[in-house]
Amino acid sequence: LSLIWGIRVVVRAFVFWFACILFLRKKDVVNMVQILMCILAINALAASFQYFIQGYSFDYVGGLFGVETGSNTEMNTFIVQMLICAMTMFIYYKCGWKFIGLTIVLCVYIAAISELKVVFLEIPMIFFILLLFSGWKRRSILLLVAGGLAVYFSMMLFFILYPDWANFFNIET
Repeated sequence: LSLIWGIRVVVRAFVFWFACILFLRKKDVVNMVQILMCILAINALAASFQYFIQGYSFDYVGGLFGVETGSNTEMNTFIVQMLICAMTMFIYYKCGWKFIGLTIVLCVYIAAISELKVVFLEIPMIFFILLLFSGWKRRSILLLVAGGLAVYFSMMLFFILYPDWANFFNIET
């Protein structure tokens, strides 16, 4: 019974992605990205409210995903999806600087106030995996510089908000 349940869990993911490929049109994807961008902005406001007004910190800052311990796990998944989507669209000339800039700034801001240290490691990984598939382009270099600056400044914000982690991102650790 456990084996059948496990197969169902794995197979449903493939069925979902196959259905997305079959049934989604380009217009649907564009609409979803616009909706997700609005959700990202609302999530940044919700996370700010939780941190600055309600006084939550660390794993309890989950934005729209709640204030339970570990709720920022869902937020991390959402941030990674938004970064992948925005970076890919930017590299392939489907969006401009405003969209990619706003997405990166919102994502690293949310990561900083919700103590998502892993995002600062995921951003370079996303970038280099994207390079493997798209190759070096002029926009790749611009994205590298912009992303590097965003990560640097958000890490400084992270260290201001959470001074106990000040030595986390150095060579020794």
